[in-house]
Amino acid sequence: YLATIYGLRGQADSAIDNFSKAIDYGINRPSVYYQRSLLYRQKGNYEAALNDALMAKKLGVKIDDNFINSLRAGMQQH
Repeated sequence: YLATIYGLRGQADSAIDNFSKAIDYGINRPSVYYQRSLLYRQKGNYEAALNDALMAKKLGVKIDDNFINSLRAGMQQH
């Protein structure tokens, strides 16, 4: 994905936009949600990060409960 390249270059906003476009076009892969979750967390958008992490988990990504809990804690702090 082009989004991955943006993410590796530190262009989180462009990466998020590209992952979102992939989802809008019907690409419903767990990795898209998980990667976007990581980017949202990096930007401090814990609610969006949690939503994407939970979707990725629902689609089959094994996500550690500590990650989910850290996102919930981040939401409470902001």
